[in-house]
Amino acid sequence: MAELKAKADAVRYAITAPIDLTKVDRTIAKEPAYKTKPKYCLLVFGPKAKTRVWLVLDGDVLYVDRNGNGDLTDKGETVKEKRVDDQTSQFPAGELPSPDEGGSFPGLALYRYKLQGGRESMEIRLSFNRKHWYGVCRDFAPQAKDAPIIHFDLTGPLTFVCPDQPTFIPGKTTTLRFYIGMPGLGRQTFARRVETRGIVGGGARLLAEIEYPSGAPGAKPLYATVTLPIGEEYVDPFEAVVRVPEEAGAGHAKITLLPNLLPERTRPRLDAATLFVPVVRSDE
Repeated sequence: MAELKAKADAVRYAITAPIDLTKVDRTIAKEPAYKTKPKYCLLVFGPKAKTRVWLVLDGDVLYVDRNGNGDLTDKGETVKEKRVDDQTSQFPAGELPSPDEGGSFPGLALYRYKLQGGRESMEIRLSFNRKHWYGVCRDFAPQAKDAPIIHFDLTGPLTFVCPDQPTFIPGKTTTLRFYIGMPGLGRQTFARRVETRGIVGGGARLLAEIEYPSGAPGAKPLYATVTLPIGEEYVDPFEAVVRVPEEAGAGHAKITLLPNLLPERTRPRLDAATLFVPVVRSDE
């Protein structure tokens, strides 16, 4: 099973976004003299990503471009690491002004998690107008030009994101999990709202239409519809177990997520999302 997943490509999103994140400038005006090899991540805010805040990890120090001017040598932009446990450390950055959104973000913090195989995962937590957000990426990049971009459009429409990359294997079951948020730039990079139940209500359901490639040459795709209720975890994902048809072929399955079953009172506005999940046959 692990070998099959290793062959799979990353989940690909195809949504209409207000800005093309690949065109966001990822240059830094001024950097300090680092003590280790730095690792980079860029936070952008607003529908046009006008506010841009660099995060740069230098060993046990995090540089935070608080005023968004691209100068990481300004006073008060370093945060020391605090150990939470053997697998988790925290960089409590405190308040972050946001001229693009108005107001500020209290309690901004970066969490670094140690994973199996020596890998890491990064999570940014922040609040705005009493709404809580997580920004997630697999890892920071060794160069600024390749930095993952986490996009927080805190007042515009949101969509759905998939935090755990699924792999479809014909004849097998897979758990699908989705959150309310917006994709970023980079592998497994996204921003999501916390407390889904508080946004849409505990009884809300998400509709997913799945189009699987057929394993028979020239045959039409296979179609399925799945309803995803809100799960029981404290983080409130929409989740359901799906069984991939035996007849599905290798390639990518197209999943269209529709907010049709969500209550009309849902705020903020939620847009449909399309993503492509790799399908890998166990006999290949």
